[in-house]
Amino acid sequence: MLNIDENQLKLLLEKKRKMLEQKKYDGIGESISSISLMITLVLSDFSQLTIIKPLYFKIIAWGISIVILTYGIYTFIKSIKIYSVDQLYSEIADIDPKIEHSFNIVVIRDSRENGKYLVFKSKRWNCWLFPNYHCLNAIFSKAKELKYITECIKRDLKISEEIEFKYIGNNISEKYSVGDKVRKKYNFHYFQATNIAIDFNNKRTFHCNGKKYCWKTLDQMYSDKNIIKKNKDVLDYVRRMCDIS
Repeated sequence: MLNIDENQLKLLLEKKRKMLEQKKYDGIGESISSISLMITLVLSDFSQLTIIKPLYFKIIAWGISIVILTYGIYTFIKSIKIYSVDQLYSEIADIDPKIEHSFNIVVIRDSRENGKYLVFKSKRWNCWLFPNYHCLNAIFSKAKELKYITECIKRDLKISEEIEFKYIGNNISEKYSVGDKVRKKYNFHYFQATNIAIDFNNKRTFHCNGKKYCWKTLDQMYSDKNIIKKNKDVLDYVRRMCDIS
């Protein structure tokens, strides 16, 4: 049985209301309507208008149709991937401080500069973290998680080449969750890239698919008080098990 604060549950459900109510392929109606309006504007003669100049009317009508089309396309894109019941349950369980929260930590070393690792700026934690993803299931399957993180990394970093990872191990950790403001028990599973090519090595920071990335050495991360406060347990494990610099 989940042990969840009622107010936190209500807040989460309210945040997800629109996603749960959204229908698949929503927005098609708006897109078709806007296209029909555009065709009408092209084929019709508005020279008989007296209340407003035909040119002004066309400008306003075209503006409205473009706004409707943009909204329809945006809604359609969002509706393609429906927010599932399993995703909702996962997020509900995530606010239970007694549940063990399993994450995959992805360790990627810079192929050009030894000792540097890829990190991203987490908005939720307001901190530089190693790339990480929720584990797929409560029962850990190394093969399934390897396939899953490979897909995630290729998507997030726009990599088309094949990637190879090896499983390093796992570490149980209990610490304060910045996002949910409670102490949680985490089970971190570590995967290290053994063959990966990233075209952003020469940049200090870069953005990809909405995330901000950079390369940092472990010493740089240890010297950051914010990272130490929120993620020292992960740094210690990476230094102990993955670092060869």
